[in-house]
Amino acid sequence: MPNLRHLLRRTKNRLRLVRQEAADMGLLTALDLLHDRLAWKWHKQPGAGRVFAVRHRELPHPLFLRRHTSDRYILESIFTERAYAGFNPAGEPKLIVDCGANIGCASVYFLSRFPNARAIAVEPDESNLEICRMNLKPFGERAKIVHAAIWPQDVQLELVKNHFECAHSVQEAAAGGAGLVRGISIGTLLKEFGRSEDGRIGILKIDIEGAEKPLFSGDCSAWLGRVDNLLIELHGSEASDIFFHAMQGFTFERALFGELTTCLNIRRQG
Repeated sequence: MPNLRHLLRRTKNRLRLVRQEAADMGLLTALDLLHDRLAWKWHKQPGAGRVFAVRHRELPHPLFLRRHTSDRYILESIFTERAYAGFNPAGEPKLIVDCGANIGCASVYFLSRFPNARAIAVEPDESNLEICRMNLKPFGERAKIVHAAIWPQDVQLELVKNHFECAHSVQEAAAGGAGLVRGISIGTLLKEFGRSEDGRIGILKIDIEGAEKPLFSGDCSAWLGRVDNLLIELHGSEASDIFFHAMQGFTFERALFGELTTCLNIRRQG
């Protein structure tokens, strides 16, 4: 019986999401996304990776996804389940830094929501980056895309592939390692790709598949002191402990939305 109840809950939740997707993107698109999910789950994947477009009623331009990949989960999380809807920073952010941009959905969401902001989207995987470029192209100079991985220092890193395209990670590169990608600190990122007029990061979004542990383990007070609002996905209790230890010198309003931890109105203590 517990397994049956679990199946019924999952089925009910899936039908709810299909209804919402039909309202947001049309019935045919909702059914297409459902078929894509089932084909991926059952490992029947002809045309895997093929790019297709969906139109969402809240966006003025289409979003691009790849068939039979984790792209639809990102779309579902941000635009169907409204993962960021409860995130309400005070004022209008001028600069958004999207660490772990994947295919750019978070940047698209925030650039659409805050029309006077610009974004720096950082993504280490080239195949994800290709779709990210397509999704951010309509925003022109408001969006800067950087092929790199966020790290505490500027070093060479090794890309570690995952079955889920949204879950690739990085680690320090061994001598002669393959799949090398640039590791870039947030300080260097701001120097090379531009700061806001007031020197602040209005929104810092971090979803970097465990790299938040080394990022917040070192001295991050210099750049953290310039962040107004932060969203982060913490991967495990160790990452959570490290993050909140780094935040001890700041006051902020904390909230939890699903897998996202948010810190609003960050200010230095004293």
